Amino acid sequence: MSKQKTILFAALNWGIGHATRDIPIIDRLIDQGCKVILASDGAALDVWKRQYPTLTHLTLPSWNIKYQKRGSFTLKMVTRAPYVLRAIQEEREIIDNWIDEYNIDGLISDNRFGVHSTRIPTVFITHQVSLRLNRYLRFAEPVLNYYNHFYIKKFDRVWVPDFEGEPNLSGELSHRHELNKKLTYIDPISRFMDVWNGNFSASKRDVAIVLSGVEPQRTMLEEKLIQQLKDTELRVILVQGKASDNRNEEIRPGFKIQSFMDSQELVDTFLDSKYIICRSGYSTILDLAILKQTALMIPTPGQTEQEYLAKWMDAEGLIVMQAQKKLKVVPALKKLEKVKGFDFEITDSALQQAIQEFLTRLN
Repeated sequence: MSKQKTILFAALNWGIGHATRDIPIIDRLIDQGCKVILASDGAALDVWKRQYPTLTHLTLPSWNIKYQKRGSFTLKMVTRAPYVLRAIQEEREIIDNWIDEYNIDGLISDNRFGVHSTRIPTVFITHQVSLRLNRYLRFAEPVLNYYNHFYIKKFDRVWVPDFEGEPNLSGELSHRHELNKKLTYIDPISRFMDVWNGNFSASKRDVAIVLSGVEPQRTMLEEKLIQQLKDTELRVILVQGKASDNRNEEIRPGFKIQSFMDSQELVDTFLDSKYIICRSGYSTILDLAILKQTALMIPTPGQTEQEYLAKWMDAEGLIVMQAQKKLKVVPALKKLEKVKGFDFEITDSALQQAIQEFLTRLN
């Protein structure tokens, strides 16, 4: 009988999106008989503790990234670069010790550059093979992409949760690159792909708001949405994306706030709602693509990836985009009625093949 393989799976704590999109991969590794150890910090680790309470959970150093209330987030990241680089180095040292302590056979990292080793097979998961900046900072793209590729190339394989060709969900972020030999497109993945039965139901409420992301911008958007919707007659549920809290209350008849939902609850909430409001994070886009829905998307101010994705998908007629500072919710919801939304055929065959290839490389 062959030895059970032990996989360390790590995700970046950038809100909860990275942790939630990895759920179908983790489930399939468990189905293959692997022992999976989960490593992250903050909200991402809280999500995994809820989803997998019996697995081993380990804490990695926090990158301590927060969005400012105003100004350029990119420039703030530049000032934080020494701290991030230090955290990446700490990750490398911790991982090297954990490989021996936990007898780890392979590493899978969702956007944590330091979860890497030359001793065992490694996989890096990302949809940002190429970074995009706004037009004012476009001059800095070559330098940022040099360092992005420098770290990504250290991994044996790179899994991109998107289609390889056209159409696709990430545009230039995953299809403008020079990493062809390492890239494996695993097609879109989502925490919903194993819990939705493919049926649609009649709407039970008007609006579902699903929030996540880094503070203080998450709370700033929540407050703005409550202000604009609390005096309407719309039936609203607002999911805060706080896995560590247990809030569940009505702020007025027909307007409910809930801290967190598991995958099945969230699928039901999306399918039971006429309109969806959310950030334009890539994990949320994957969720909507799996469920063949659309949304009013509000990019996190200053996060160029979300701004690029929202503008691109709005132009493609897949979603409606509005800027947070100019948000007018009710008129935007009316525009959603004319949007076609996502309608892609998605299976897990590419994901299964990538997992099998990874497992065959383990000692």
